[in-house]
Amino acid sequence: MAWKWKLYWLIFALTLGVYLVMVLWSLPHIAGLAGGLTPFDMRLGGYSLAEAKSFLAALPPEGVDFYLNVQHLLDMAYPAMLAVVLGIGALGLATGRAVWIGVLAAIAAMIGAAFDYLENAAVKGLLLVGADEVTANAVEQASRWTLLKSGLTTVAMTLVLILLIGVVFRRWRGRQR
Repeated sequence: MAWKWKLYWLIFALTLGVYLVMVLWSLPHIAGLAGGLTPFDMRLGGYSLAEAKSFLAALPPEGVDFYLNVQHLLDMAYPAMLAVVLGIGALGLATGRAVWIGVLAAIAAMIGAAFDYLENAAVKGLLLVGADEVTANAVEQASRWTLLKSGLTTVAMTLVLILLIGVVFRRWRGRQR
């Protein structure tokens, strides 16, 4: 295996590790501090003003601090790492006429990461102002970034899965001959 692919698999493993830390530890911790309410980052379908206010009202100051200083630190690394994993993975799997699918997946992954960073900035604003001062406009903007992040990341992951199925199918078909 070439050193480039060894590096890719190292980045893949680190990305998976950061994801697991968030999903199994930091985000459940935030939800626990907020009385079981789902953190903004996990509301992939977006959220309303009422939902945002409920979450912000339920999250105590130590929860806000944890969200801003632990979760956002993890989420500073994750979007770029995921974009690299999906983009390089897609381009590596794409061959022949499917190259455009790999390029599209890589672009979707990069734009999805950009929206994730915009989401993080908007969520930071929500956390800093709190439930009493949060505006409908600020919540709509944060929710929009969440929806765009979720949508483009889903597109990128789906395209990578399609490319992977294509590779597996071609190898299987080659063995059948």
